[in-house]
Amino acid sequence: MNNREKITAIMSKLETAFPETAEASLMLAVIQNAIEDAFLPVQSSKGYRTWNDKVSAVTFLSGVMPHAEICGVESEWIRKVIYAVAHFKHDKSGTTAKKDRNALSRHLVKTMG
Repeated sequence: MNNREKITAIMSKLETAFPETAEASLMLAVIQNAIEDAFLPVQSSKGYRTWNDKVSAVTFLSGVMPHAEICGVESEWIRKVIYAVAHFKHDKSGTTAKKDRNALSRHLVKTMG
C-alpha cells in the first residue's frame, strides 16, 4: 500500500466521524492537508510541500487538533487511525485492490475496536 492509498484509507475512516456540515468539511480538509504534507514526499522544487510543511504537519498531527475537537472528534482517535493505517502490513501478492481494502477494514476494526 503506497502513501497515497494510505491517505485515502485514513480519510475514508475520518470522514465517518465528522458531521456532514460545511464547517466540518472545512475542518476535515485542514486535517487532510496536514496528513498529505506528512505522508507525501517533499517537492520544494515545485514550490509546495517543503520540509517546513512536513515538520509543521507532523507537529500539528501530534498535538491537540482544534479543527477536529471543535467538531467533536478527539485528536487521539485521529492519531490512532493514522497509526493503524500507516502500520498496516498486507501481503499484496495475488490480491486485488478490493481484497486489500477489505483486509485494511478488518485491521482497523481489530485495532480500533
